[in-house]
Formats: sequence, C-alpha cells, structure tokens
Amino acid sequence: MSQGNAAAGLLATSGHAAQNYHYAQQQQHQQHQSNMAQSKGLDAANYQNQALYARLGNPLSNAPVTAPAMYGNPGSGASSGQGAGNSAAGHSMPTNSVPVAATGENETLYQLMVELFSATNREQALAELSRRRDQNPDLGVALWNAYGVMTILYQEIIAIYPLLNPPALTMPVSNRACNSLALLQLVATHEQTRMQLLKANVPQLLYPFLSTTSKAKQYDNLRLTSLGVIGALVKYDNHEVISFFVATEFLPLCLKIMDIGSELCKVVATFIFQKIILD
Repeated sequence: MSQGNAAAGLLATSGHAAQNYHYAQQQQHQQHQSNMAQSKGLDAANYQNQALYARLGNPLSNAPVTAPAMYGNPGSGASSGQGAGNSAAGHSMPTNSVPVAATGENETLYQLMVELFSATNREQALAELSRRRDQNPDLGVALWNAYGVMTILYQEIIAIYPLLNPPALTMPVSNRACNSLALLQLVATHEQTRMQLLKANVPQLLYPFLSTTSKAKQYDNLRLTSLGVIGALVKYDNHEVISFFVATEFLPLCLKIMDIGSELCKVVATFIFQKIILD
C-alpha cells in the first residue's frame, strides 16, 4: 500500500471512530434527557428548549455562569475532561431552575439554535449564527451544553466526507460546512469548553478537510476554517493541547497546507506549526 493510501486509510478510520464515539455518547445523552423530561412532566423537546433558553439568558446577569448551571445541581461541578456527550449527560437540571428571559440579540440567538433542529431551517440558522457569533461571548458554552446542538454540528461536518475524494464539493455545500466550523471555533476559543472539545477528539473530525489537495476555492475555504478551529486551540500555549496534535500526526497535514494552500492558509498553518514545535 502506498504512503498516500495508508494516510487516507488512517484518516478515514479516525473519522469513523470519532463518529461512532459521538453517536454513542449522544444516545446516552438523549436517554438521560428523556428521563429527566418525563420526571418533570415535559416532553423531551420542551425540556431541551427550557434548558437552552435558560443558558442563553444567563449572560444577561452579573453573576458568573458555569456549564453545570445549565444541567447540574447547584454547587455541582463538571470535570473538564468530559467529552461532548458526557459534558451534559452526567448532570440533571436543577429542580428550582426557571428559564431566564432573554431579550434582544440573546433571544435571536436562542431562536436560531432551536431552528438548527429543523432540516428546512438549519442551513439558514447556521449562516445566521455564524454571522452573529461575536454578539454573545458565551455562545460557545451554550452551543456545547445545549441538547443535541453539537451532534448537529458533527453531522454537518461528517456529511461532506464523501464529497472530498473524488472532489465533488460545491461552493454552497462548502459554505454550509464552514459555518458549522465557525461555530466549532467558538467552542474551541472559550476557556470553559476548550479542553472538553479537545478531549472529545473533535479536532480529528477536521483532518479529512486538511488532507484535501484540490486548490479550488471551496476546498481552500474548508482548510482555512478548519485551521481556524485548531489555531484557536493552540494559541493559548497549553502543553496538553500541543501534545494532542503531535500525537495525532497533525504536523504532516500542516506542512502539506504550507505547501499547497492559499496565502492565507499558509500564514495560519505556519502560525500553528510554530506554536507546536516551539512548545
């Protein structure tokens, strides 16, 4: 087997393994949420929306809010090492929790997140959330903890794997995936969710995008936005983050982008490469 085919096989294997992991975790999460909703006399969708609404409303208050405030009991903490499903699945919503009324932009963000669950509205909701991503500094935390939202983002990313080789990606499909990646970057940037994203091995879902060789703009945009997620993780000089990318053989992908990518891709890839080798 050639070195290229072997690398492609490894990338495909890692992508499938990550997909299976997140699917199993999400199934556990959904069962937990259904049980909690039933105990409160709600259906699962209403329980989900109450929790999500409460989380987006909390930034309006002056008190600091942590991830367990959405699903956990008052005073309980969540380990930073939990994965995408486990970050919420191990907690129950406080019995005295009352959804906080969000106003203005927070309410708009909430509605857009709810629309992600509609196949008809999802593409537009992704685009709007990406466009408004700077309007709430805690949006990344809300995305990570909201019921089912991260799984939707993973699905959007994984869905275009078959279009990478042979190249069959169109610009609209690429833009849709880039909007999902831009939201992932919010999660990667926030201090409360950065390490959880890493320990769930989510960055490996992006490696198939980084391994593409087509110089067409739709592929270059995917590479650039994927590098943005990884750049958000490495810029804080955390040794655990650096070790992750060394162990998962990210550096060869980075070097290849420095060779074939656009000028902007080369700049970002060079920044990431320097952060890793200088650690």
